[in-house]
Amino acid sequence: VSIADAGVKEVETARLAVDGVGDAFVAWSLLDDAGGATVFSRRRFWDGGAWTAADTVAPVGSQPEIAAVPSGDAIAVFTKMNDAGVVQAWAKWFRTGTWGEAVPIETPDAGRAFDPRVAVGPSGDAVIVVTWEDGMGSTAIWAKRYVADGGGWEGAVRLGDGLGAVTGPDVAMGTGGGAFAVWKQSNGLQ
Repeated sequence: VSIADAGVKEVETARLAVDGVGDAFVAWSLLDDAGGATVFSRRRFWDGGAWTAADTVAPVGSQPEIAAVPSGDAIAVFTKMNDAGVVQAWAKWFRTGTWGEAVPIETPDAGRAFDPRVAVGPSGDAVIVVTWEDGMGSTAIWAKRYVADGGGWEGAVRLGDGLGAVTGPDVAMGTGGGAFAVWKQSNGLQ
């Protein structure tokens, strides 16, 4: 699928997810000539139809990730600046053919979020992990869980022991709703 448009400076990130019946979702961020970025998505149904027109997931955002639920829904995560000027990770569900409202992943009030990752289970539960830098060189991994059966979003929690620099998180979910997160951690010596 071609995701480039006329007047676009550069595709920053592109990610692909396939749901349980073979429908595909692609999410990407495009840098514009002014130095900003917008997150878009397209979908293609398993029966060989054409890709849908591009939907705007986040008019201002970057570093998208996407995961698909067997039911045909999807969730995208991305980073964008909040009203206070802090770069946060945000999540947005695609349900019944449309993108919902963005939900911020709570993190401390100073610093910036980067490297968001998302995983979904077959029931629609989701877990997001993100790297957080406090502005003074210290990093941490934060996670937030979505419970599909009426639980909604739970509060964000810090993962790990807080010793050393952490980067490169990833997350996966099993069929029972449990999640596993991994990341790189260095104490400065190894």
